[in-house]
Amino acid sequence: MPKLLTKTRFRRACQCLKYLWYSFHKEEDIPPPDTQSLFRMQQGVYVGKLAQKLFPDGVNAQIHKDFQGSIIKTKELVNQGKTFFEGSFQYTNAFVRVDIFVPNPDCFELIEVKSSTAAKSIDISDVAFQKYVIQKSGTRVDKAYLMLINNEFVRNGDLDYSQLFTKVDVTEEADEIIRDFEVFLQEINEAICSQNPPNMPIGTHCDDPNACPLKPLCWANVPDDSVFTLYRGKKLAEELQTAGIHTIGEIPPTTRLGAKQEIQYNCARNDNIHIDAQSIQRFLERIRYPIYHMDFETYSLAVPPYDGLKPYQRIPFQFSVHVEHENGEIEHKEFLAPSEETDTRRAFIENLKESIGEQGSVLAYYQSFELGVLRELAEAFPEHQEWVAHISSRVIDLYEPFGSFYYYDTKQKGSASIKNVLPAMTDLSYQGMTISKGDEASAAYYYTVHGFWDGTRMSVEEIQTKRAGLLEYCKLDTWAMVKLLEKLKSHINN
Repeated sequence: MPKLLTKTRFRRACQCLKYLWYSFHKEEDIPPPDTQSLFRMQQGVYVGKLAQKLFPDGVNAQIHKDFQGSIIKTKELVNQGKTFFEGSFQYTNAFVRVDIFVPNPDCFELIEVKSSTAAKSIDISDVAFQKYVIQKSGTRVDKAYLMLINNEFVRNGDLDYSQLFTKVDVTEEADEIIRDFEVFLQEINEAICSQNPPNMPIGTHCDDPNACPLKPLCWANVPDDSVFTLYRGKKLAEELQTAGIHTIGEIPPTTRLGAKQEIQYNCARNDNIHIDAQSIQRFLERIRYPIYHMDFETYSLAVPPYDGLKPYQRIPFQFSVHVEHENGEIEHKEFLAPSEETDTRRAFIENLKESIGEQGSVLAYYQSFELGVLRELAEAFPEHQEWVAHISSRVIDLYEPFGSFYYYDTKQKGSASIKNVLPAMTDLSYQGMTISKGDEASAAYYYTVHGFWDGTRMSVEEIQTKRAGLLEYCKLDTWAMVKLLEKLKSHINN
């Protein structure tokens, strides 16, 4: 197949023309998708297959490894008025493969299937590109739709595909985008034909709609105290960069900054650590022994696997609890659901209940996550509602002193994430771990239980390795909380 402007490459162009250029000229230099990106893409493929079940008379228009044959077959199916999947259309160097096409006599429908629950601007642009190419190739398109996951769907027995999906008419929005297509397509083709990659500035687009895989390359020389580390200041950072200001220390004193940005600015200019001792002291005074440092791991799927679940509802499968006693003794408790296909929620809450006593504070880092999971568990298992209410009333958020900037070190790079705070305050970090991020943990557990999306299963050894990595990762999350609390206390006592 020749190098064409496909849907994937068009989406890359919408994000960054440099990303597009690499797709044509140095695709081998684009890093492969990370675990979470791969997991998300695989879910998308699965959802697309399920959406086809809504059209039992539909046929596959794609002929394997036959590019021109697929285009010819697609045209034949259009002429025959048959609904088809993966139809191929080409206009000049632009090529699209359509998820679902319904050539009803009175209305030709283009349907793009997404595993998300809401329409995104990039998805509408994607549909507009498809509609443009199809129409230019000689086939009319009367209506353009996004088929999304219905976030109100609750599974009860076999999947009801008519309830799982919802169709959103985006024809008008797509047509509005198409009106300006010629100029954009000219920019795209100029970038494609260039001998060198476009000189694109870094900015918010590097993470919109997802983190660009070229970001490590483009951001390689960005200083640690870059203006892009300003707390909630990406737009301001772009303005400063345009003005030739690249580090926080270079920001003119007359620049209007938020309160937390002012703290960053002062730390950068004075090379010090910001410590609001009084606020930290008030925070610490709320904590009671024994202290239960608690962390959960969950996974979520577009298609709920068990009854009573909604799309993307969190399914907890692991927790770690470090219990810190007043005499300095620390004990560790943990739970990791077995690698077998079953609803893990009941076992999770029952084991958690055994691990946390009736007295003392429960610390979480960014408590809204743990509290949300607990609330959903109480709804699913009413017999535990009273206990959940009790434990929830004892939760204290260790994120508070960092998210509120009671403590701030420039090493955090504007972030209050535990992944940034831990190495800034201690000699610990998540670097080099088998599993080092929550989304990696989610995918790893899913793969150990369900196998990969192509139907293959992990070996026993692979499963054991992943489970060991999961236990190590979750344990560090709560041990990190123990050490961060210790460091906060040391700043007050000193």
